[in-house]
Amino acid sequence: MTLIELMIVILILGILAAIVVLGIGAFQDTGDEVSCKTTARELESAAAASYAKDNTYANYADYLKGGVDNNKWGLTVGADGTVNDGACTTAST
Repeated sequence: MTLIELMIVILILGILAAIVVLGIGAFQDTGDEVSCKTTARELESAAAASYAKDNTYANYADYLKGGVDNNKWGLTVGADGTVNDGACTTAST
């Protein structure tokens, strides 16, 4: 194998590696959005359970694992027990 052939193989491998790295980033963004929406549904369930017990909706977004600082999506529970999950589509990590 000559030096030029070796350089071409390395170039092709570099291009393939770049394509893979860029593709993985898209999957991570999708995973973050799904995670946010799942957390929103869990908060809705917790608020419904709170209403069944105490006849009031608690804002369990304040009690997410890790505290308020871990609520990176800014989810809150409204007065009617609904969760604003509009921030899920613009979630930044």
